[in-house]
Parts: sequence; structure tokens; C-alpha cells
Amino acid sequence: MSMKSNSAFQRLQTDYRRLIKDPIPYLMAQPLSSNLLEWRFVIRGPNDTPYQGGIYQGKIIFPYQYPFKPPSIYMLTPNGRFQIDKSLCLTITSYHPDSWNPSWSISSILNGFLSFMCDTSSTHGSIQTSYAQKCKYAYDSLSYNIQDSIFCELFPDITEEIKQILIDRIIKTTSNKSLVNNFNQEQQSLILLTTNNNNSISTSWLNSLINNIMIIIFLTAFAILVRFILNSTNDIQ
Repeated sequence: MSMKSNSAFQRLQTDYRRLIKDPIPYLMAQPLSSNLLEWRFVIRGPNDTPYQGGIYQGKIIFPYQYPFKPPSIYMLTPNGRFQIDKSLCLTITSYHPDSWNPSWSISSILNGFLSFMCDTSSTHGSIQTSYAQKCKYAYDSLSYNIQDSIFCELFPDITEEIKQILIDRIIKTTSNKSLVNNFNQEQQSLILLTTNNNNSISTSWLNSLINNIMIIIFLTAFAILVRFILNSTNDIQ
């Protein structure tokens, strides 16, 4: 093992301890157990952004010369901002070694990446999508991540959180379907009841009309009979 690679490992171990001691809002990171030069990080979508509610996984590949040379950064979860599994061109990555500062830690790298993610500036590896599309990616990101075995291994607490959220979604969806079915049944019952009431009203109205016609016929016949009697009386006289 060269002195440079040994220096990289020492620096990464120091950065890792710093991350544990001082966690970064919205961010977590873990090295692979098999390779300290490859890390996975998780971003929770910040509030008041299209990424809110989303959980995004990425990876950082550190060179043996770290911290004297910058790492490469990739996004692994579809997000609507960056292409998937493609090295991203940022001032904190290997695309710009001239702007790299060896004093930057993993915390600095992740904070800078999150800031750029929430921005709208374009770069090599970025994509253009609508606000609504990013929101859809945020919603789908949870089920996407737990299909990744490395994600589940490195972030077991987040994995369990995601599983619970997905279960709650299923329960809510099922409950909403039941409500819709109940509403439809009640609506059908209301229509049937209204129809029956209308039929009853129609029948009652018809009966009333027949009764009125019979009364009119009776009165007319009675008037004719009275007139006939009066005419007969006048003839006799």
C-alpha cells in the first residue's frame, strides 16, 4: 500500500468519525464494508422543494490520492435533476481538479452537492424536468431504493422507515377504495330510493286525478238529471 493510499484511508476514517459526531441535515453517508474508497450517501428531499418526501441514494468514488485529488459523484436514484449512474460535473468533483480544495471534507462535498441539486443550473449529467415530474420521482424514490441490496445493508434504519411508509400507503389506498365503493353503493341506494319515491308520487297523483274526474262526471250527471226533472214538471203543468 502506497503512502498516498494510506493517507486517503486515514483521511476518510477521520471524515467518517466527523460525520458520526456532527450529522448533516438531510444527509447520511456510509463507506462500503469491502471498499473504503467507495461511499454511498442518502439525501432526504428538503422541505419546500420538489424533492420533499423523497429519499435519494448516490455514491462517491474517492481516488487513492484523496484528499489531494477530488472524488467522482454519481446519483443512483431517479430524481429528475441528474442522470442515473453518471459521473457529474461539479466544482467539487474530478471534472474540475483545478478548483478542488484538499481541506474540503465529505461533509463539505455533500453539502455542496445538495445545494446544487436544489438549484436549477445545468451541467454535464444534469437533466431538465418539470416540478410535477420531480415530485413524482420523489414519491417513487422510496420503493426504488429498497430494491437495492447495498442501500438496505448500509442504511437499515432508513430501510425500515421506508417499508413502514409503503405499508401505510397501501393501507391508505385500500381505505380510499373502500370509501369510494361505499359512496357508490350509497349513491346507488339514493338513486333507487328517489326513483321509488318518484314512482310513489306519480301513482298518488294519478289516483287523485281519477278521483277528481269521477267527481266531475257524477256532478255533471246529477245536474243533467235535475234539469230533466224540472223540465218534466213544467210540461205536466
